[in-house]
Amino acid sequence: MMIAAVTILVLIALSANRHYPVPVLAWEVVVWAGIAFLIATATHGLRDRLGRAIDDGAESARQADALTSAARQLTALIDPAHVTALMDDLLNPTGPAPVGASYVHIAGGLAHLTVSGDGSPAVTHSWPVGDDPYRSKVVSSGASLRAELDLCRLLPELQPVVKAAEVTHCAWVPIATNGSISGVLAVVGRNEPVSDKLFERATALGQIVQLALANAVAHRTARENAATDPLTGLANRRGFDLEVPGLRGRHRFACLVLDLDRFKQINDTQGHAAGDQALRAVGEAARLVVRRGDLVARVGGDEFLAFLADAGVETAHRVSRRLLTRLGRATVQGSSISASIGIACGDADSDIDEVARRADEAMYVAKMAGGARISIWSADTASREAAVKR
Repeated sequence: MMIAAVTILVLIALSANRHYPVPVLAWEVVVWAGIAFLIATATHGLRDRLGRAIDDGAESARQADALTSAARQLTALIDPAHVTALMDDLLNPTGPAPVGASYVHIAGGLAHLTVSGDGSPAVTHSWPVGDDPYRSKVVSSGASLRAELDLCRLLPELQPVVKAAEVTHCAWVPIATNGSISGVLAVVGRNEPVSDKLFERATALGQIVQLALANAVAHRTARENAATDPLTGLANRRGFDLEVPGLRGRHRFACLVLDLDRFKQINDTQGHAAGDQALRAVGEAARLVVRRGDLVARVGGDEFLAFLADAGVETAHRVSRRLLTRLGRATVQGSSISASIGIACGDADSDIDEVARRADEAMYVAKMAGGARISIWSADTASREAAVKR
């Protein structure tokens, strides 16, 4: 506009000096005014496009940084549960936005969505995957999907929520672990379709999550294999030492040491396969008898160590009787199985290794008394055990 104004002033000055006819000058004014208008319009449009390009570039950089940060955080985790928990945190919207995201866990034919916000406790909603036409299609096909939402196809309880949030479009990206779908990442559009760029970023995030989950599952499997006795499925000594610190708390506890009676005789007369069968019987009995939260480990050839959290002598003795009863019902090639069990108790300040050593002393006394019985450690027990060894 400044150019047009200057042009008009120049033309008026020229006309005043009678160098050019007025009609010619008038026509030139119109032409130059039009040119000035086009230049101004083009400049304004270019400035807007440049501004949008800068904004788009900044947004792309921000989202790229977010993906990089998510990749760094996710791939550093070694527990699958932590990976999915971080997904919930990363995708939990912090305020109104045109686009939101969510991560749904798939397990046992159910979809699980954890929702938290405003400082309130997390709440998990679960529903059959088959009741969700969009996610069920993603799970069955293993392929990503974009669609405009049909409220009538959604679960009745979800319809008012989706309508209130003004969600009209959605894209779903499957997350696979070990060849099966373990989750579905969803991004939503409010009053507009999910763009190609957003869909690409959601797919990229899905690939990052798959890698993180695969890494975490592999680490967990390796850790479990290293801490598990392959014959009985119980923990081994390493697993016992790793798990017990997390079970102790600030309470009393009890240790049981169980040793099979005549185990060498079983191996020598009936073969090692029979010995393995006897050991597996102990593992099965332990899984059926011990309380949830307790831990049983095979720590030697035929020696087992149990940790009972928040337990005294009475509880430990009751569990021990159940173990002996359960073992008495099992047979190896027609012969019954029996064991000797020693019990020792400790409190929050007790050393776990010392309590386990006392339980082992008590077990030795029970074995020397003929086996198939329970012995509780005391100072007298220690004296009897030492006397027997002499």
